[in-house]
Order: sequence, then C-alpha cells, then structure tokens
Amino acid sequence: MEFTIQWYLFDSRSGHAERRKARETGIDADKKRRGRVLCRACQFPITSKSMALSIDGQDTHVRVNPAGYRYSFACYREAPGCTVIGEATAKFSWFQGYRWRLALCAACGEHLGWHFSGETPFFGLIVNRLLFEADGTKT
Repeated sequence: MEFTIQWYLFDSRSGHAERRKARETGIDADKKRRGRVLCRACQFPITSKSMALSIDGQDTHVRVNPAGYRYSFACYREAPGCTVIGEATAKFSWFQGYRWRLALCAACGEHLGWHFSGETPFFGLIVNRLLFEADGTKT
C-alpha cells in the first residue's frame, strides 16, 4: 500500500504556511506514526506517548509564569523533536531542585515548553501546542 501524507510547515513569525508532502509506503509506516506527539504548528514529530512521565504525582500540570501566562503542560522523559535553548536557570522554576531552559520545535521554532534538568531530567510540553496521534488519527 502506498499513500501520501500532507502537512503544512507554519512560520509563526511571518504567519505563512508552506504545504509539504511526504510519501511513505506500507503498513509499517502507519504503525510507526501511532502514538506520536506532534508540533501543532508544523506537525513535526516531537516525542511519543510512551515517553509520558508523571512528575510530583501528576501527568499534567497547570502553572502561571511571572508575567501571568497560564500553561497546561504534560511531562515527557525525552523529546527528540525539540531544540533546547538558553542557559539553564533555577529562577522561577516550577519544580524545586530543577533548572529550566526553553524547548522549541526543531523544525519550525515554535515554543513548545521547557526542558527541566535535575535529579530526573524531563520536558514539560504545552498541551495546546501539540497534536496527539492515536490509531492514525490526530486529536
């Protein structure tokens, strides 16, 4: 079986979307995509549901930063689709004993969350900036 996947690469700075296509062949390609967590802006693979992690007894956290922005984020052991930037800081960290850096989509640069370094390093990824694939569908 052969099929074409279409997605849009969105540049959040200019507001333009560029149509992209990828061709994958076979059932294995479909199975590989199940359970992926994608960047909502460009649909680049960020991590997988199997990397989900509970921190402080919770899977999802809601926090407010010093500027008053409220974020709902889920935690993941790894996020290979993220680029981590900036110097790690403990200032305003939401988790005691952890330092944080910004985590961006490696494809489009969208701010997806934070990488927290400490006893157990993890990524906190903003839920409404992600797409979740289940059985080949996106939610």
